[in-house]
Amino acid sequence: MRTRRTKEQREAYRAMNENLRLLNKETTEAQKALMPSKRAKAQRQRNAILAEAIERMRARGASDQSIRKALPGIDEYAKFYIKKEIAPT
Repeated sequence: MRTRRTKEQREAYRAMNENLRLLNKETTEAQKALMPSKRAKAQRQRNAILAEAIERMRARGASDQSIRKALPGIDEYAKFYIKKEIAPT
């Protein structure tokens, strides 16, 4: 059998629930505000990985054609690496 809540208990429950809703809303807004900076950081890291790979290839005498062929694979590696490093929490 369920016990009935008193008026004070119901009001306290509603107030607590409203506070939790507000906290959830604030948390969501804060996370949305952080997303552009996370994206920018990921883009900078990706560009750095690609630039370093191109530098190394040029230092070893790779032709422009071979660099262009390798870039899609290096780009995929950079995406994977960055996803692992900047995991959404």
